[in-house]
Order: sequence, then C-alpha cells, then structure tokens
Amino acid sequence: MTAKEYLGQVQGLKYLIECRKREIEYWKDIAQGISASNCEPHYNATRNTSASYVNAVEKVVCLQQELNEKIIELVDLCKKINVAIDAIPSVEEQIVLRYRYLENYTWISIGAVLKQSERNVYRIHNNGLKHFSIPE
Repeated sequence: MTAKEYLGQVQGLKYLIECRKREIEYWKDIAQGISASNCEPHYNATRNTSASYVNAVEKVVCLQQELNEKIIELVDLCKKINVAIDAIPSVEEQIVLRYRYLENYTWISIGAVLKQSERNVYRIHNNGLKHFSIPE
C-alpha cells in the first residue's frame, strides 16, 4: 500500500460512517412509521406474531453497533496518521498532509492557508508523501 492509499483510508471511512448514519435514520423512520400504523392489532394464526417495527428496531441497533465500530476504527487510524505526520521534519509537508487527508481541504484551500501557489502545494504534497512512513 502506498502512502497516498494509506492516507486516503480516512476519507473512505468518513464516507462509510456518513452512509451508515443515513441508513440508521432511514430505519428509524421505518420503525416509527410501522409502529404508528400498527395501533390496531390484527390476529392471524399463520402470521408472524412479532410486531413489524421490532425488526426495524433490531436493524437500527445492529447498524448502530457497526457505526460505532467504524468510528473507533477511524479514531485509531487518525491517531496513527497524526503520529506518522508528526515524524515528518517539514512543517509545511505536515500541514499539507493534514489538511488534505484529515480535513479534506482542496488544493486551492491549502494554498490559501500556506500562501502558496497550487503548483507549490502539489510539490510540497509529493515531498510529504515521500517522507511519510506508513505505520505498522
């Protein structure tokens, strides 16, 4: 795995977390909608006797657990990346890598922060990647 791929994992995890949050909200809405529509009991001997909203609530609980695991994974990854970035001698390279991979800044935004041209930001970034050591 290259340094760029390793650092790119942060944004991938952030996207997964956001997707999981939307999925949880969807299932919460489903559970609330089902529970509101199931106010009048209907008895059928061949029908599953558990309430429909119970399945939706179970899905929410399962997804919430998965979300928590992804958040822990993201926090651990960010800690490792921060330690590795701190080991880079150049402060400019540290700033570029942090803003690009941890904060998801655009190249132009990073240039504005550093008061550098976009071309110089690319150069600093490439040097930073060369100096970045992937944690074990």
